[in-house]
Amino acid sequence: MKKKATYIFFEDVYEYKYIYLEDFLVWVNNGFYKVNISNFEMEPIGNIWIKNYDTKEYEILDPTQYTLYKNSFVYKGRFYFDYKPVINDIDVDKLEYFSYNGNTSDYLTDGKYLLYTNICSINNNFSYSEGKEPNTLKLSIPQPDFNTLSVINEEILIDKNYIYNGKDQIVIPRNKLGFPVIIYN
Repeated sequence: MKKKATYIFFEDVYEYKYIYLEDFLVWVNNGFYKVNISNFEMEPIGNIWIKNYDTKEYEILDPTQYTLYKNSFVYKGRFYFDYKPVINDIDVDKLEYFSYNGNTSDYLTDGKYLLYTNICSINNNFSYSEGKEPNTLKLSIPQPDFNTLSVINEEILIDKNYIYNGKDQIVIPRNKLGFPVIIYN
């Protein structure tokens, strides 16, 4: 990369992935600041560059186009996990944490897909697999039946076909269990 930048948010080879381990990054109307967590002093840091997957170009991060979720984010209409774009057609405007009967899960949904967010690395997350293009991801978790989907706890969801276990990183087909699973609310 030849552009000058104070910080790079992420790079093709993801070498700069965790550059803010000791400080927080904040944006206010007049720019980006690094906040020292030991004394909470703010230091201006200049521009932050990000590679936009859709344009394949580096650009200055537009914080008004950025939404942070647990271990993931949306930038300019594209969902990213582990700093890699997810190439499925996710409706990012509808993303919310799946809830049922007042119980909230660690799964984001747009009403079509489930996105498990409590594991921060693709190497440990059963929801995603490598995409066809380099440094991209695709969803690999089966699409749920939202009419029957419910929350057992924040890590485990169940519908009429599957048990989605985020903690153990597995999707269990209910018909393979050999016994009925009954959920009482």
